[in-house]
Amino acid sequence: MTAEYRSGQVVQMRKPHPCGSSEWEIVKTGLFFQVRCRGCGRRAEMRRDAFEKSARRIVSDPQTPNAANMSKTAARPDTDVFSESDST
Repeated sequence: MTAEYRSGQVVQMRKPHPCGSSEWEIVKTGLFFQVRCRGCGRRAEMRRDAFEKSARRIVSDPQTPNAANMSKTAARPDTDVFSESDST
């Protein structure tokens, strides 16, 4: 099973970059992946199969909601915006 990779995710790779960091941020997905080193900012492009082979795990995913980021309004039922006195 392969993971679903999206732009903005930070991935840990098998081999570290010469700067010492092994974390890369995905900039663009598709047939070729564009990634940016989290240590020095260097950009690289690699084929999807090579990327999936060398990626170990997803370190952070900014698009995954968690309880801390959810707003309180999402838990409340919908309320009527206009009251009867507002309509004329």
